Amino acid sequence: MEKAALPLCRDAVLVLPGIMGSELVDVESGDILWGLSPKMYARFWTSAEGIRRLHLTDEERDGTCGRVRATRTLRFPSASPGLGGFEPYTALVKRIREQSPHPDSVAEFPYDWRLSVPTSAIRLAAAAEEHLRRWRQHPQGSRDAALVLVAHSMGGLIARYFTERLGGRDIVGQTIALGTPFNGAVKAVYLLNSGRGAPVPLPRARLRALAATLPGVHDLLPSYRCVDDGGAGRRLTPRDVAEIGGDPELAASSLRLHEAFSEPAPQSLSTVVGVFQPTMQSMRIEAGVVIPQWHLPAASAESKLVDHGGDGTVYVEAALGGVEPHGESPPVPCRHRP
Repeated sequence: MEKAALPLCRDAVLVLPGIMGSELVDVESGDILWGLSPKMYARFWTSAEGIRRLHLTDEERDGTCGRVRATRTLRFPSASPGLGGFEPYTALVKRIREQSPHPDSVAEFPYDWRLSVPTSAIRLAAAAEEHLRRWRQHPQGSRDAALVLVAHSMGGLIARYFTERLGGRDIVGQTIALGTPFNGAVKAVYLLNSGRGAPVPLPRARLRALAATLPGVHDLLPSYRCVDDGGAGRRLTPRDVAEIGGDPELAASSLRLHEAFSEPAPQSLSTVVGVFQPTMQSMRIEAGVVIPQWHLPAASAESKLVDHGGDGTVYVEAALGGVEPHGESPPVPCRHRP
């Protein structure tokens, strides 16, 4: 039986990848700093210099961000040992274009995922307005077209900040967030502490040192009661983050970011939430070591521990982001990849 054709989307579509999902290039030398070709991936393991060049400089942290440029969403020329041919966004973009009246209606927004969500959202504002303008002037476009944002993981935070804090709701008709940690993810804490949990495996000590400099990683820290203190649980604090190897100032900025998402989500935001996968939901911190737990802290000593599940990275409630589930569709056992 043939599949029923989906209706064409007449709006402009912008696809936002997740953290580590954009290729990064050194502007001065033209060197690819992050791209995950097999050759580059091997260099990350054999030389410390490859990852060190991704560290955020003092100038970049202060807002001077011209050293590195994001060029495109990740692509792999061939399967790479250890990655299994992992290519996160080509199939997604292809499928969206198949449901569009013209390939030009769909564009990708690569961004420097090392930087903070607000910084990337400012750049998204300019890219979104330009893409929508071009599509409205396109021979197959429409003057009444709106913008649809399809955002994976961290990209959903950037999209939501743009729409809710930078006036993007004036042009955005819908945002579709795929596995976005609106309330953060314990896995980000685990990565800061252990060097484990990145989308692709990298040398742990080098990844820890890199992550400690990145606002983008800290913006993924959980904002809900995830620290198991023997009671009902408490929220992660900047002091906790310093204890486990992160940056307390970046952690404080992350808390302010998530406060911006504390209001009810707009009706234009739809979330795709993975379930049934073992997912870190809480943690204990013992002598500076993060011990992840696959359940939330118990409300009391008599309470039964409940595994709420998730997509392997973001637990269910953290991915909903204040969006009420729609309809009675059964949950789909999917993982964090788009």
